[in-house]
Amino acid sequence: MSTDDKNFGGSSSSPSAHCDSAFAVEWVRQDDGSALIDHRGTAVSISRMLATKPLRCELQTRPGPGGRRLTYVSGDSVTRSLNEIFGYDGWNLDIKQTKREDMKQEKERFHVAYSALVRLTHRKSGTYKEEFG
Repeated sequence: MSTDDKNFGGSSSSPSAHCDSAFAVEWVRQDDGSALIDHRGTAVSISRMLATKPLRCELQTRPGPGGRRLTYVSGDSVTRSLNEIFGYDGWNLDIKQTKREDMKQEKERFHVAYSALVRLTHRKSGTYKEEFG
């Protein structure tokens, strides 16, 4: 099932509350096991944490085609965020498929482009999200 078929829960502010669906709201946990609390004193749900945009300091840039700058989030930053949300053994990333899209040689340099189908799985619920890019 994809994340469209299962969800991570609702938006209650109580760590023990459950939503109306078949799944309980799951909370981001601190190292001591207590729910992470935001600046308003509200427990932070996993779905809320996943919906947040990255902080500006987490963004990096690199040169792109046509002299443009491309903005991206590093793999280390993504891994750190997923570990904070799901715990160190709470998620799994599978590369399902790769494809070489393009290869050019300019003088002694090669330019190669690949695409990949990846699946991120929440181990506890089995919910996953697949993306291709």
